[in-house]
Order: sequence, then C-alpha cells, then structure tokens
Amino acid sequence: MDTKDTKKLKDTKQLKSHKIMKQIKDLYADLEKHQNKCKHKKATKEHKSDTGNWCKEDDRYWTIFSCPTCLKKWSINGSH
Repeated sequence: MDTKDTKKLKDTKQLKSHKIMKQIKDLYADLEKHQNKCKHKKATKEHKSDTGNWCKEDDRYWTIFSCPTCLKKWSINGSH
C-alpha cells in the first residue's frame, strides 16, 4: 500500500468516525427533547446530605431525581 492509499484509507476512517459522532450528537438531541417533554410523574427522589462537618457551614443537602419514564437524572442542591 502506498502513501496515497494509506491517506485515502485514513480519510475514509475519519469520515466514518465523523458520521458516527454526528449520529450520536443527533441521538442525544432527540433524547433531550424527549426528556424535556416528559412530565416526570413517576420520578423518584433520593435525599442526600453531607453533615457532621466540624464547621456547620460546610454541611450540604441535595436531592437526586430519577425518572424511569424518560431515564433523566438530575439533582437539586440545598433541598431536603
């Protein structure tokens, strides 16, 4: 294989990689749209904390939400 063929093969692989990355990006965009439309009626809440620190100002509280319908997961700081 000469350098011209090697370059062509490399370019073809890069094009395929770029195509795959675009497909992934498009799928993530579709997923985000779906998750934004979801009402999260079946979302679960898991309250978390990091307390007992020497300095009370370092104590933290947050809630982790998880929606089984759209598979979205997110957290809110300061909630308990």
